[in-house]
Amino acid sequence: MITFIHTADCHLGSPYASLQQTSPELSQMMQTATNDSFVRIIDTAIEKKVDFVVIAGDLYDSEVQSVKTIVWVSQQFERLREHGILVYLSYGNHDFQPDISLIDWPDNVHVFGPEVETMIYHNDQHESVAISGFSYATRWQKNPMVGLFPERNQATTYHIGMYHGFFDQLNSEHAHYAPFNLQEMMQLKYDYWALGHIHKREVLSTNPPIIYVGNIQGRHRNDSGEKGCYYVELGEKITYSFIPTQSYIWQKVSLDLKKASDKETLVELLNEGLEALKSQPIIIDLTLEVSAHFPRQLIERYRSPVYLSALIDDVHLAHLDWLIVQKPDKVLLSTSLLEHLSTQKNKLQQPVKTEEILKELWQNDIVSSLFPDLMDDQEFLKSSWTLAEQEMDEQLYYEGVSDDQEN
Repeated sequence: MITFIHTADCHLGSPYASLQQTSPELSQMMQTATNDSFVRIIDTAIEKKVDFVVIAGDLYDSEVQSVKTIVWVSQQFERLREHGILVYLSYGNHDFQPDISLIDWPDNVHVFGPEVETMIYHNDQHESVAISGFSYATRWQKNPMVGLFPERNQATTYHIGMYHGFFDQLNSEHAHYAPFNLQEMMQLKYDYWALGHIHKREVLSTNPPIIYVGNIQGRHRNDSGEKGCYYVELGEKITYSFIPTQSYIWQKVSLDLKKASDKETLVELLNEGLEALKSQPIIIDLTLEVSAHFPRQLIERYRSPVYLSALIDDVHLAHLDWLIVQKPDKVLLSTSLLEHLSTQKNKLQQPVKTEEILKELWQNDIVSSLFPDLMDDQEFLKSSWTLAEQEMDEQLYYEGVSDDQEN
């Protein structure tokens, strides 16, 4: 039997630039968490005494890395070398290398070049496996590469494909990352395809296994769930099992605080909601939903990082030192108010005077506080509804900017 670890998208050396802007402390913590996850993968390979580790692209977060990071990774590979474990490495769109000889890796590391090539591994039981793959020489690899992979090597016991690219969506934003389709891969009759590039773990096929392992540590709020590596056994039956190695899990949490009428009740409800999340280390992407009658002044303060920090300080988290609370990305008002607003917009399609629509809407406490002179402003009443709609949308529904989701 031949066993190996499948990992990809480690993104070591990531500066976590978006987090640097909002929380330098959290950014530094995530760098450490990513490195720790990588160490756990190395530990897993040693503990399970695998034959080799395959890294299907984006070992690093960029094509240029500090000497410190390169030396640190080399030390981890040296640990594998001491236990007779090989490493098969390909570079992806983040860590593309025009010249793969620039880094002097330990002699147990085999790096794929820009052309598809095949390496052969032999174990002591006279079993062998062909490993085919390629590295990115530039950031974009617009041409599909599967067609350049050789047919299954009949002289070896098994054949593995390593591929960093995007599945099938030729017209998507990822089309310039070595697009492929499953039928092409299946026709090659390999025993396992180790995929990289997409950060969401996904088994595209079970026969043969064609698997996105995902990345090794969630990097932002849209990168939720467990992260880690696959342990694969090639024998009479091919098996694979996911092993989580992340330090923290990003988790989206929505707390219903509509029963809160003041700050004290709000803190109490926050305590109750966060107390239920004590099962594991997580980074919370927090969304708060409050009542339409909640004090307007507090709603405004929710948009301030300073106030949010103070609010979280009021929540008793001292005994939850593993719990990190990320600031909310949005504050929602009650669904009923939003539905009410939508109903008024729909009435514009009917022969009803704008003054009558605004009068009904103005009866809402929050709207009247936002636009106190609305009913006395004749010029405004005659103006385009679009202006009023934009103002209300801006004031009544606040949503943060999404993180860059490029893989």
